[in-house]
Amino acid sequence: MIENTFTITNAQYKVGCVLEEYQGSYNICAAQQGQDGKIYLRWCYNQTKDRKPSEKTVPVKIGLGSKSQAIEMLETFVSILKGVETQTGGSGIDDGTIPF
Repeated sequence: MIENTFTITNAQYKVGCVLEEYQGSYNICAAQQGQDGKIYLRWCYNQTKDRKPSEKTVPVKIGLGSKSQAIEMLETFVSILKGVETQTGGSGIDDGTIPF
């Protein structure tokens, strides 16, 4: 599924994100396309309680929840972005009326 959902956000460095499903939970994960064309997830070390890196790496991701929760969350983001476009007049410049 990773290769099918990869979206490039920075063409120069071939960096983007993928939609990943793991045990019924959907996530948006940071990813990068290698020189061989394969998609690789980006990994990080989480901080422990004493602000030191943990021993295990985990993918850089945002959890969206179940399929229905993911759809609802992504629709909310789309409506927020459309609201930003409306409030900026399509210019992409914030006019200060965004409610958050």
